Amino acid sequence: MTDGSQARVALIMTTLAFGVCFSAWMLYGVLLTFVVSEQLFVFTRSELGWLLGIPVLTGSLFRLPVGVLADRFGGRIVLASLMLLAAVPMYCVSMVDSFWGFVVAGLGFGMAGASFAAGVAYISTWYPPSRIGTALGIFGTGNVGAAATGSLGPLLLKWLTENGSQPEGWRTLPKLYSALLVVMAIVFALT
Repeated sequence: MTDGSQARVALIMTTLAFGVCFSAWMLYGVLLTFVVSEQLFVFTRSELGWLLGIPVLTGSLFRLPVGVLADRFGGRIVLASLMLLAAVPMYCVSMVDSFWGFVVAGLGFGMAGASFAAGVAYISTWYPPSRIGTALGIFGTGNVGAAATGSLGPLLLKWLTENGSQPEGWRTLPKLYSALLVVMAIVFALT
């Protein structure tokens, strides 16, 4: 592979990884709307606000340490590791049965939102200053992962719960997202 084709592969794979991370990062919006509307969990408005904000907060707070780690160890290893680490608490969402369970799991998988810092560091090493803006603009399209969860998540929940007749089927969705994070981490690391 030429340097140009390697850079394109790195850009494509990093953008996809970023999209998967942002998709996972925004899962709580869809998931909590479902479990509350189906009355599987009863949360106050304040509790629901905290639960929706916790992954966002974690992702925001972890951006600095993830950026530092990416500078030190490289964006590729940090981004792949971040996806693997976020997959564990994402899977644990499927087992929660309380407000505090959702809090802890959200704090854990919220670090997927810090993927932006690792991705920017990684992509920046592949492109010269004259092309870095374009490359980072393309990488930024990974934000579409958040929209994908917002659009496809309700459809998946409808399917997993058999149109609401099996409401506990919601627990499969975080398992699927966890598996997606693991698969993407492996594919990203290998390419």
